[in-house]
Amino acid sequence: MPSPHRTREIAQYEARHTTVKAMTASGALTAADSGKVIALNITGGDVALTLPAAQVGLTYRIMVWKSDTGDDNVTIATAAASSLFKGGVVHLDITADENSLNVEADFSNDDLVTLVDPRNGTFVELFCDGTHWYLTGRVVSDTVPTIA
Repeated sequence: MPSPHRTREIAQYEARHTTVKAMTASGALTAADSGKVIALNITGGDVALTLPAAQVGLTYRIMVWKSDTGDDNVTIATAAASSLFKGGVVHLDITADENSLNVEADFSNDDLVTLVDPRNGTFVELFCDGTHWYLTGRVVSDTVPTIA
């Protein structure tokens, strides 16, 4: 049995440790996935994620990657139409003009986020207050994402 000091060290290490969940297909995230980094490989095509029912404290960081240049999209939906997205993401345009744009939820029926052809470097963070989902992140793409 470790000493009390060692037990505290172990607990502090575990609190800083991030678990990664790899996904390559559409599916539902669960409350047990909260706090994990979702490594989302979209090389095989479009991926649709559904968040669990709103619950205080749920958090997810979704990181998108792919090894091809295909037009693959990511959609993230809330479990209930009454649970809306609040906040927004920064869109980094990879076309020749290299513009950036802030894409914000308008707080009206915003229960679906669509990342159109996201590239490596895209990430979205989601935090739940028990009713709604707060959204932030960076979307690297040549097409502006939508929140609807």
